[in-house]
Amino acid sequence: KKCCYDNSSVVRKTLYEQVSFLASSIPINIYEPDLLLILLSGISDQAKEIQYFVLNLIESIAQKNSCDSEDGESFESENFCENLIFQEPFLKRPSKTSRMLFDRRKNEILSFILQQCQDWTTEGRIRGLLQ
Repeated sequence: KKCCYDNSSVVRKTLYEQVSFLASSIPINIYEPDLLLILLSGISDQAKEIQYFVLNLIESIAQKNSCDSEDGESFESENFCENLIFQEPFLKRPSKTSRMLFDRRKNEILSFILQQCQDWTTEGRIRGLLQ
């Protein structure tokens, strides 16, 4: 995961290309939470090229691993976002399959993020700045 924050955009792009290769080569179900965390970092990458690459990668992974919701789970209508303005890198609303991909793993992802934030105290931030 440290590669997500490497100073070199080439290193970061290579990471996402490897994730793309893995996602197309093997079933990713057991690795899904970790891969989704990596992909989330790519959406916020400083390089626009990487942001768009990762968004397309998320769409393709979602399509490959799509599972229709059979338990009555409903997502709001596509018309819901008709008048919304999206910020880059989002040019439009992500597909339903992409939203479902993240939705089914949101508890694991949020749990990890919150766990990481617990260590981010004022003392920790100051120590990080001084390093």
